[in-house]
Amino acid sequence: MGGDGKMKRASFLVLLMASLVVGVALLPQTASALLPYSRLWDTMIPREAVDPFKILEHSPITIPKSLDTTFTVARADWKETSHAHLITLDVP
Repeated sequence: MGGDGKMKRASFLVLLMASLVVGVALLPQTASALLPYSRLWDTMIPREAVDPFKILEHSPITIPKSLDTTFTVARADWKETSHAHLITLDVP
């Protein structure tokens, strides 16, 4: 008789857990599946920090916009040898 009570209790717990899972699954969800990040993620990392190439838009050399002369860029070449790294610059 003791085993029959344990079996009823176990089946009751399984039925209770299954009904809880179904109940949670049927709750209304407000998830936006096509949005890549949640609002919590957006508050932790601002949109400006997401673009890793934004640093390439900034130049350490300021050139006035009204300058009409041509700006010549120095050429650089880098070569790795067995003894050292060789960097050659062609500065105009």
